[in-house]
Amino acid sequence: MYNAMLMKTSSSSYLKYRTWTLTSAKALDSTCALFNTTKAAWDAVSVPAQSADPTCTGGGGTSSPTPSSSTSNPPSTGCTGSNATAVAIPDAGSAVYSDIAVSGCTKTPSTTASISVNITHTYRGDLRVDLVAPDGTVYNLKATSSSDSTDNVVATYSKNLSSEVANGTWRLKVQDVYSSDTGTINSWSLTL
Repeated sequence: MYNAMLMKTSSSSYLKYRTWTLTSAKALDSTCALFNTTKAAWDAVSVPAQSADPTCTGGGGTSSPTPSSSTSNPPSTGCTGSNATAVAIPDAGSAVYSDIAVSGCTKTPSTTASISVNITHTYRGDLRVDLVAPDGTVYNLKATSSSDSTDNVVATYSKNLSSEVANGTWRLKVQDVYSSDTGTINSWSLTL
């Protein structure tokens, strides 16, 4: 951590600290054991992989800069993407993520970017649904509501994402904040 702190700039962020700690861990241990432990720690607290993250291929295994999540889709080429890999939403548990990696988008995201979600849940008011941009900025799509007892979240949201960089890993973050039921992220799509 000390070596990573030496790389600090005025624009430091958790995302940059991830890259700096991985760089430092790789320099300190040629077997990649420290690197892999550091990467696992960042993944455990949902700080996504960055394009600047180093890789380590020493004796302790291989690590690559692909995003960590419960689902993995190939990068989407262009300014749209989708993920149809089901992700279970635990009851009153920690947040779960579904990722879309965007590459090859040559334009700035729209002021009316579209996020379509299909989530099965028996009491949708329990759910908080967020879009997490590649830089870690969180955009709330749906807040919890104790009075919304309707099933499922099948909706399309519009967000101003024009301050974001299009290319990178976009994450749908879903958390069930109350108890007594579970659900599933069935699919979601993003049009920047």
